[in-house]
Amino acid sequence: MPCGTILFRPVSISAGRCNSFYLLSRFAEAFRTLKRGSERMPTYRSMFVWLAAAAAMADHMDDAQHVAAVVTTQQPSFTIRSWLDFIRLPERDGRLLAEDLHRAGLSL
Repeated sequence: MPCGTILFRPVSISAGRCNSFYLLSRFAEAFRTLKRGSERMPTYRSMFVWLAAAAAMADHMDDAQHVAAVVTTQQPSFTIRSWLDFIRLPERDGRLLAEDLHRAGLSL
């Protein structure tokens, strides 16, 4: 195997790219990428939180609501406020994410 061959892509790189698509308002791309990521990493909650927001912004409301239910199943105590406190986005980005997560059906 050649030196430098990557056998897998670390979760943080994959999730970071997906988050970037969302934060750059590339919602359709974010939705597609996050959906693929959630299928490959079905227990990685961060992927599902961002997917819920991206689905809401891309007008895939059935997907957004389904994914929001997955998030609350994975973490029954999930709130948007606690998530925003955890990830610490700039205020404008945090407001947008909060609105989209709420549209998806997650609790403030």
